[in-house]
Amino acid sequence: MKVSRAPNVLVQKSGYGGADIYLDHDENDDTTVRYLRKKSAARLQRRYLDDIYSLMDGVRLGWGKAVLPRHLVAQEPELEVINPDRTLEIPVVLHHYEQPFYSRLHQGVLDALVRNCPRFLL
Repeated sequence: MKVSRAPNVLVQKSGYGGADIYLDHDENDDTTVRYLRKKSAARLQRRYLDDIYSLMDGVRLGWGKAVLPRHLVAQEPELEVINPDRTLEIPVVLHHYEQPFYSRLHQGVLDALVRNCPRFLL
């Protein structure tokens, strides 16, 4: 099975001049640490907002910076990518419950997602 990867970039509110505060999902989210290539999150100022759309809203509100999928911020004029050439590639995984039988509809949807979604992640 081919694994798609979504490029993630560090973003901030356009014109943001605040402190280096990083927004993450929770204390176990190591995305920012991996993007910044730090060994530990201990010295980072972090705030937690639980889901990707809350992270985007927090950045829009000027609460800090966040590492977000490029395809989600591409059409967001309020957000600016800090270093467009630096990305963190994160695998995209499709989760679904295993079942003893999949209907043709279920299998068709699954096939369409696997076949078509990777092109939207660039």
